[in-house]
Amino acid sequence: MFSMLLLSILVMSLGANAVILFLFRRKQRQNTKLKKIYNNLNAEAGIEKMLKVIGEDLSGFGLKIKGIFVKNRKTMSLEDDSHSIPVLQHNTMVRSFLTMDPIPNDELGANEADNFIKEKYGEKLSFLPVNMKWEGPCWQINDCNDAGCSCYHKQEHKCWVKSDKRYRGDDLKTYKEKTARCMNCRSFLPVGVYAVVGSGAAKAHRYISDDLSGIIRNAVIYERAQYSATRDQLTGLFNRRTLFKRTYELMKLSRRYKHPFCLCMFDIDHFKRFNDEYGHEVGDYVLKALSKFVLSCIRTTDVFGRYGGEEFTILLPETKKEEAFTALDKIRNKVDREIFEYKEVKHHIQISMGLSELHQDEALSLGDLFKKSDNALYQSKQRGRNMVTSYIDGFPAAPKKDATKPKNADRQESAGKNKARANRISSAKDKVNYGGSGSGASRDLNEIIGEKVARHVKNPHPEVPDEREETVEIGGPG
Repeated sequence: MFSMLLLSILVMSLGANAVILFLFRRKQRQNTKLKKIYNNLNAEAGIEKMLKVIGEDLSGFGLKIKGIFVKNRKTMSLEDDSHSIPVLQHNTMVRSFLTMDPIPNDELGANEADNFIKEKYGEKLSFLPVNMKWEGPCWQINDCNDAGCSCYHKQEHKCWVKSDKRYRGDDLKTYKEKTARCMNCRSFLPVGVYAVVGSGAAKAHRYISDDLSGIIRNAVIYERAQYSATRDQLTGLFNRRTLFKRTYELMKLSRRYKHPFCLCMFDIDHFKRFNDEYGHEVGDYVLKALSKFVLSCIRTTDVFGRYGGEEFTILLPETKKEEAFTALDKIRNKVDREIFEYKEVKHHIQISMGLSELHQDEALSLGDLFKKSDNALYQSKQRGRNMVTSYIDGFPAAPKKDATKPKNADRQESAGKNKARANRISSAKDKVNYGGSGSGASRDLNEIIGEKVARHVKNPHPEVPDEREETVEIGGPG
């Protein structure tokens, strides 16, 4: 009896050890997979590379990757190398993306989008969503106090599908507007979707959500930081630093392979006057709308960025000066005919352009090429604006600030004028208060105050420098 008890204890002990060993080895295999993924990545891994590396590891779950669709916040779509599927379109892939749930192949619908997916990838297709790690409820992350939201004070992981058309206290008109805002929110977890063939989608989804969601979040954070470092905050175009970098690269390629390369600088005519008349809110809208409009007019191989203020730059690789002139004049003409409407008020703007070409026999630096375009832009301004001008030798340089003038000379001059006006006003007051010629003193005082008011209307902020001088190093009239 005692021996039987010892035998049963021994068997139970061996069984427990076997289970522990099995779980340990399973965890060790998972750690090996994670280590492999970490080794295949580096600190600069973006989300697309991340998804490709993870996709290579999914073969261990009996899955074959047919396609990788990545979220694009700007176009509000899921995109692979050659296709784009709008997020607002009703289909199985989008449902899997928004709900963060894997969907097997037997749930594919019969709508147009699903039929297209079947034709491209086959009938037996499943969708495997990829999402970031959940950090907390949206109202807590975004410091939102909207008590009318259905997700307020709840531990809700999928607030973008639970809160109807409400977004941070606003009742929006359409789901399109709601989805567009949510996709730019830190609480929006979906990143992409795998189109896979196989029966292990549920296990693979648990593996991704439990073990890889933190890595995916790091990749998304890196991409956002990289975007912020290379883009202009207002327009979303390339910033000046990135423009210089891309120009330098394209100049090297042009010289190496003896290919043509052109650079265009343009700005909005009388934009300072436009800002003074309508306000900076409308001015900002016009800058964004113009950026989007010009971006739709250029080629995908062209590089478009904001140089500073109301000045922009277009890089045209593989383009001769004559071809660039024709293309730019078409853009200028389209802008001249376009109406930019903001809050039911229609606005019309015009642009002036300056064009320069990199000649293979010239030892031009990057700065020289920009100066040529800026001098050509200056000639467009001098000749009446709303035109394209190609640079030719002999163009005068665009005017710059007086380098010999002390930095605080303008401030001292302004302070001197203010002091002189104050003395004149004080003298006029003395005449009025201490028995001077009353009518003459009153007239002098009114004239002085009238001058001051007129000057203020002309320039309500004299202490603020001209926007072009502040943001653009290369001079020229606005």
